[in-house]
Amino acid sequence: MKVMFYGLAIIASCSHFLAQATDHTHSSHTHSSHSSHATHQTESALVISDARAKATIPGVKVSLGYFKISNHSDANIRLVAAETPVAEHVEYHSMEIKNNTMSMRMIKHIDIPAHETVVFGPNSYHLMFVAIQSSFVDGQSFPVTLIADDGSRYEVMMHVQNLDSNSGSHSHSHTHSH
Repeated sequence: MKVMFYGLAIIASCSHFLAQATDHTHSSHTHSSHSSHATHQTESALVISDARAKATIPGVKVSLGYFKISNHSDANIRLVAAETPVAEHVEYHSMEIKNNTMSMRMIKHIDIPAHETVVFGPNSYHLMFVAIQSSFVDGQSFPVTLIADDGSRYEVMMHVQNLDSNSGSHSHSHTHSH
């Protein structure tokens, strides 16, 4: 019964998160309608931006994390693990909606191709924070470490957002390609 509750809570959490997070693209740049909190890795192969986690529903011990990750190196990078002090464990998940049915599954690794950007967001990849120690509250931040198969570690600060409220404060992040 506990597994069923967590499964339903995850689906409810994901569904609401999907409904609230929207992105739109133009030919020359991308706008994101969420706060543009960016954590950049200086002199790093990976640059992580727009890192955000969903504020938790009371009593639920799981949450989602979204971000954009750009590989500025000449080699593919495979992420195989993630960790944070605020959850027992962190999992990489993929999610998609087919025929009005959401399908979510844990995946063992995520490849970030050389000179490409991978978006962790709605209907795509996300981090799943499992067995969180305390509620994620809007405005809080916490560290997450992404770990590559070669042992490289990439730090990012996740910014908690309460997506249940309409605060009206949105900023845009821009990515230009030439």
